[in-house]
Amino acid sequence: MTNSLQNPAGRDRAIDVAKGLGMLLVMFAHTNYGEPLLTIIYSFHMPLFFILSGMLFSDRRYPTFRSFFIRRLKTLMVPFFIYAGITLLFSCLAVWQRDGLNSAYPITMLKMLVKTFAARGARDFDFNAPIWFVPCLFLTECLYYFVNKIKKTPLFIAAVTAVFAGGWALCYTLGGGRYYIWDFPTAMFAISFFAIGHRVLGPARKALLDRNFKKWQFAMVAVAALAATVPLALWNGKISLSSNNVGQFGGLLLLTGVLGTVFILAVSQLFTAKGIEYIGRYSFDFMAIHVMVRIALNEALKRFLSFDYWLVKTDYRVSLPVFVAVVAITTVIVVLKNLVFRKKKA
Repeated sequence: MTNSLQNPAGRDRAIDVAKGLGMLLVMFAHTNYGEPLLTIIYSFHMPLFFILSGMLFSDRRYPTFRSFFIRRLKTLMVPFFIYAGITLLFSCLAVWQRDGLNSAYPITMLKMLVKTFAARGARDFDFNAPIWFVPCLFLTECLYYFVNKIKKTPLFIAAVTAVFAGGWALCYTLGGGRYYIWDFPTAMFAISFFAIGHRVLGPARKALLDRNFKKWQFAMVAVAALAATVPLALWNGKISLSSNNVGQFGGLLLLTGVLGTVFILAVSQLFTAKGIEYIGRYSFDFMAIHVMVRIALNEALKRFLSFDYWLVKTDYRVSLPVFVAVVAITTVIVVLKNLVFRKKKA
């Protein structure tokens, strides 16, 4: 199938499309707050990225934990702190514009600096909530590196289950809606998604492609997976991994996370779209920029049109144009950023 082949950069087109679709859902969820659609999206849009990361994990490339740790520091945490620094500057300007320079301003900025390093979920990034995911994923990957060394399947399953259960228990005993450094309860909970991506969905997808699975068959898988995801998501209720809230029953979130990911993976095999593929390829940048774009756009609407989008954020007639504008503006910023750095490298 054409869209399962690698692109000229050696990347899997369908995986990039899946990441692009997932990032579009993330951006949509951050520009529209209407129910029940939001509950359905939240039931799998972040598990999707843990699972896709697991599918791309390769222990053969990292013979030692040191080599793995250094590589993930460079590819995850260095970009995270760069964007966290940009977020801090953006926050300084936003608070200055909102409250002015008063006696509390230096203390507010100091608190924001401390929270940037603590990265306790979305709450520590008032003006750029999505980047909570990066240090959380980093913790999950570090945990999984050691668990994956267990070669006997029963012991591996037991280890993953133990870490997952520990994270699940912490989410409940510490209380959903609270925030902890680098979201460590969620990182433990998410090891299940990562393991399923690496040991189950990755090999299963490859097997289906090797057997020349047809597009209509992928379409049937997509329909079945979505049909199963929707009622389970509504049953479990609104979840938020960024605040260690796994819903009424963590097992349901595990199920909707996997089913929703299967839906996205199946859809990604049905078509190629360079725009969505581009978003997937640079999903880190889109994740780290789009909320700041949305906030700036809303401030512009308030200042020049006396219109506060936030007051009508559940109205699709307003939120859909805002979503399109956020995607378009963020894309322009990412393209310009890549052009600038490409010139510097040249």
